[in-house]
Amino acid sequence: MKIASVSDLHVESSVNRRAVAAMSSHLEALAPDVLLVLGDLCNGIHDVGNVLAGFDKIGKRRIYVPGNHELWSGDGDARATYYRTLPEIAAQAGFEMPIDAPVVVDHVACVGTMGWYDGTFADPSVDAARLAEKEFEGRSLLDRHRVRWRSGSGSTLGDCEIADMLLADLRDQLAAVPEACGTIIGAVHVVPHPTLLGPRWERDAAMRYFRAFQGSSRLGDALASDPRVRHVFAGHNHERIDAYAGGISWHLAPLGNLKPGDAFDPSRHVAVVDVD
Repeated sequence: MKIASVSDLHVESSVNRRAVAAMSSHLEALAPDVLLVLGDLCNGIHDVGNVLAGFDKIGKRRIYVPGNHELWSGDGDARATYYRTLPEIAAQAGFEMPIDAPVVVDHVACVGTMGWYDGTFADPSVDAARLAEKEFEGRSLLDRHRVRWRSGSGSTLGDCEIADMLLADLRDQLAAVPEACGTIIGAVHVVPHPTLLGPRWERDAAMRYFRAFQGSSRLGDALASDPRVRHVFAGHNHERIDAYAGGISWHLAPLGNLKPGDAFDPSRHVAVVDVD
């Protein structure tokens, strides 16, 4: 079974839109059995359906995991968007979202979640009180201003509460994987394992500060708890990385924010694996 993964398409720019069109043609020729699209397609929900529809001829099964950028609305309820609106949009475009249960394709189960950041990747030199500000030398984490997760009572959830909720979804999916499935594939938007951070997050003080908001090591721990998990695909960090750790192959192949003159590169912007 051939599995292909893409992420961080960021179609707001014309450069990225051209690259996504080329990506779609490449994937159609590649003909994977399963296509994973792992979030940050656009800012907000308005273009999600159109972007997903551009991959409608690719794969026997198509799986979508949202990114934090899809939740950028400022005054909306990210929880309702994630659990109700985006699954409806995905289904209309022929995609499945693994929220309540794994997606099973023959003997392979795919589990996934957007995930969230919880400080487990924070640089130890950065004070926790400073991280709570989500600002460093004039640069601000935009999620702070554009995403609001609401509890059942309407109060705003904190980052660790969000991370706990989405981690629980992943654990529930793992627990629901049928015994007959000999292989599990993980699909996560945020970074689930430190091997997918890459060296750029040590480059300077600003990068060391914002590293805390890249994801959660607890996602990787949950995935590693089941020995059937063989490959995990992620996004969020705009760097091409393949790594092997803890018996799992970890893959990151984002499109990212392309510069003028850049173009789609299959070796950088698509991760492909064959599983038995």
